[in-house]
Amino acid sequence: MRKAKLLWKFILWMLLVPFLAVFVLFLELFIFLLNAIINFEFHWEEIDSFNGMKEEWRCAISYLKRNWNED
Repeated sequence: MRKAKLLWKFILWMLLVPFLAVFVLFLELFIFLLNAIINFEFHWEEIDSFNGMKEEWRCAISYLKRNWNED
């Protein structure tokens, strides 16, 4: 009887683990997006215009193009 109880606990836990993993992944995604929004807002004050933002994206894309084949 005791082994049967342990087996049911094990089975229920194994059914619950994937849902916990998905919950943790969504939590990490939420924190990542929140961090990106906060960083963007603070960075936006420094840039102070769309032209600065456009220039920053252009620099980032040109950097990626230059370093794409260096791997």
